[in-house]
Amino acid sequence: PHGLGEVGRERLAQLTYSSAVALWQGSVGSEKPEMLEQLEVAPVAPPVRTAPSTARRRASQKARVEPSMGAWYAVTASGQEGTAHGPGIVARMQVVTNGLSLGGALRAQQRFTQYARARGFKLELVTTALRASGEAEMRLASSLQLVTAMAGGVDLVRFEAQAPQNSGWLQEPRRMRARPVFAPEAGLHWHTASVNLRLIADLTVLVVREHFDVSLDGVRSELLSPARWQPGLRAELGWP
Repeated sequence: PHGLGEVGRERLAQLTYSSAVALWQGSVGSEKPEMLEQLEVAPVAPPVRTAPSTARRRASQKARVEPSMGAWYAVTASGQEGTAHGPGIVARMQVVTNGLSLGGALRAQQRFTQYARARGFKLELVTTALRASGEAEMRLASSLQLVTAMAGGVDLVRFEAQAPQNSGWLQEPRRMRARPVFAPEAGLHWHTASVNLRLIADLTVLVVREHFDVSLDGVRSELLSPARWQPGLRAELGWP
């Protein structure tokens, strides 16, 4: 019969095993370093910083609402009535986006009593000033903004004229008058994370220029007229 016997098959197996070992330790073994080099981990490249996406840029530019409260002190030159000054409070609401702030404010001021003299009379004036304003602020630096505003409101003036003795003039009773006004404003706003400081110049304009008067024998006579144009300066300290 043809084929290998048991002894032949055993010798063939030994020969195959020896050849395989020889190949591995020889030619195949010489390729181990190359295989190991191919298996080495390549160095990881540092992450590349890319510009923020459009969505992120839009999110950073999204408008935000900023309410605030504050206290202020203002001085106003009011002509023959003298210098008006006193403290006040303010409530403000602004919409901020892209370095521009738009909003409005409500202010109230209680001025100290003013004393004026005219033709021997002594006038006593007590004024409460109420204002509402629309405001715009433009960024000049990281913590500094230019402020422009237009305010309107009313001055509530309580006055009393004291006549000279034995003059024959009748003393006017204490009365209240409402003076409608408007005022353009401009100034600077310096701010940090915890405090806002504004320095504002304004020009109050009387819409109706009323005068104070007294009477003698039923004839009324003008005593004192307020200035139609009244420049002023306001310092305001606020908290977000």
